[in-house]
Amino acid sequence: MVHVSSLSWLMLLRGLEGLACGLTFVEASSAAGCSVSSLKRCVAEHGRMEIGDRKRRSGELTVAERDEIFRGVCRGESDAVIARRLGRHRGTIGREIARNGGRDGYGPLRAEIRACNTARRERLSWTQARPLVWERVQELLREWWSPEQIAMFLRSSMPDRPDWHVSHESIYQAIYVQAKGTLKAELVACLRTQRANSLLGNGTVQL
Repeated sequence: MVHVSSLSWLMLLRGLEGLACGLTFVEASSAAGCSVSSLKRCVAEHGRMEIGDRKRRSGELTVAERDEIFRGVCRGESDAVIARRLGRHRGTIGREIARNGGRDGYGPLRAEIRACNTARRERLSWTQARPLVWERVQELLREWWSPEQIAMFLRSSMPDRPDWHVSHESIYQAIYVQAKGTLKAELVACLRTQRANSLLGNGTVQL
């Protein structure tokens, strides 16, 4: 684990933000005031940030608050003391520390990266967040499977992979709302063909 001071973790955060904006390691480290080697070690340990056009949710901890939590942990202060100084509930502070290394290894940098990347994933549709699942769904739609059959198949064939589970309602939404242009036209046509075959009794899909 990379152990950092209050000042250095903020520098590394700025370096990671620079990388996320398209800067090279040399450019990002120079702008942040940290070394290239430190920034590379940070990426190796924590991964990159996905900041996009992120807006913090109401009540979400800020960078300044995470820095103050880090300082408080280093001073051995209790959750209640830190919470009182920040005007937060002690449970919020306790959960923040527990999920990001605990008192023996609280990492404000890890916490901020995790928050940024989680927020980014929450803004993505499931077709964007899980492109391999969406590709498989499209393949099955082209074989005239219905969304209901696809949802059932994915869940039954991969019971231990919840990241591959998707409801039939989500599949319909992906077809009619998220898909665009020729892809939407193609998938809607596949649905119509599947329905026509079902009405004629020609459905051949076996689960």
